Amino acid sequence: MKNLVLLVTLLASISQFSYAQQRFSAIMHFKSFGIDKVEGADGTQATYTGATSLSGNLRVFDKNQFAFRAGIGANNLEYHFTTDSLNTNYNAIRQSLTAYLGVEKYFSVGILEPYIGVFVPINFNATNKITDILDNSTEQIKDGSVSAGFSITGGLNLKLFRIIRIGIGGDVGFSNFKEQVLDNLTTEPSLLN
Repeated sequence: MKNLVLLVTLLASISQFSYAQQRFSAIMHFKSFGIDKVEGADGTQATYTGATSLSGNLRVFDKNQFAFRAGIGANNLEYHFTTDSLNTNYNAIRQSLTAYLGVEKYFSVGILEPYIGVFVPINFNATNKITDILDNSTEQIKDGSVSAGFSITGGLNLKLFRIIRIGIGGDVGFSNFKEQVLDNLTTEPSLLN
């Protein structure tokens, strides 16, 4: 009888832990990386020298450990571009806001928590600060366009103390962001004079 009570108590404890799932999380993301060169239709080349972004995301979990993600962040993209093949004519910084919407699936493997998902980054309210290298003049262009992309994300979290997660993740995606920078620069006549 004592063993039966112990077994029932143990099973009740296990069932309580299985229902004590995470319901929401608030996460900060910081990214910093370098990207490549693209060329516009008119021969203008833009070389992207680096990008940084900081965002805050809220994830709401369902009972199957799917997380619905919404967030907002700020981006800085540094680049320079040339109008001929010999010299870099302009250095620039593009600053924009980004909204994030997505869904992720989390798995539990002991104290590890791998996840995969997809999200849509929506860039808006961009400003380009462009400096002419020759005369050191700076021009600021506000871009009212909105651009969206599509990304796949994944990572691995380490569970600590039931409420803390430390992890690493990455994402790969598509965006028309680069071409929008080039389109803006090649259609703005004051920049290429």
